[in-house]
Amino acid sequence: MRINVVIIISLIGIIILSAYGSTVNFYNKKIDSDEHNIKNICFNQDNSQPKGTRALADSSWPMFRGNPRHTGLSSYDTKGNQGKLVWKFLAVSVGWSSPVVSFNGTVYISSTLSEQYLYSINPDGTEKWKFEINHTHRTSPAIGTDGNIYVSSSDHYLYAIYSEGKLKWKFKTGSYVTSSPTIGTDGTIYVGSYDHRLYAINPYGFQNWNFTTGAGIESSPAINSDGIIYVGSNDN
Repeated sequence: MRINVVIIISLIGIIILSAYGSTVNFYNKKIDSDEHNIKNICFNQDNSQPKGTRALADSSWPMFRGNPRHTGLSSYDTKGNQGKLVWKFLAVSVGWSSPVVSFNGTVYISSTLSEQYLYSINPDGTEKWKFEINHTHRTSPAIGTDGNIYVSSSDHYLYAIYSEGKLKWKFKTGSYVTSSPTIGTDGTIYVGSYDHRLYAINPYGFQNWNFTTGAGIESSPAINSDGIIYVGSNDN
């Protein structure tokens, strides 16, 4: 009788442990899957960047002044460039926006005033697509590692646009924006607004935080290697 009881208890224990193990395995698989999805925009727990990933597009010039530190320096040798015209693209009022270049050679630039588009231009100078914003935007775009383009506008919004030219999301600030967005190593987008705030927006279009200055922000934030963000404000 005692032997039967022991056997029954043992079987119950095995069943419970198996069920627990299945639950743990399922949970771990879900965590692994989530971590795989997040690794394209985040650091690992030891603050090292996952192999083969970065938040900013791996291209010759993915954002205003080239990189989050805004050094304005390129790693490409241009001494062989003799200054000959390759092509020219006709658009109205693009003088306030600096172009950026994607990893596949696509050029993005904003137009203002009478034409209010973000232009996508092929490497041969032909138009790929244009995205209408319906308001002036004097800022330079920034390109993420997934090819998405971020551009701010004086209609109070920061836009995230898929590389195919479709809207991904838009984030509303408290006033118009003439600050070019900057992308941090974890994928956070930083942009200033005339509502006296510096915004930190995650890649899904939600606010992480905002920091209030004494006046409107026109400058583009710069990020040092230690993660500190520097930005100028009209409060001097």
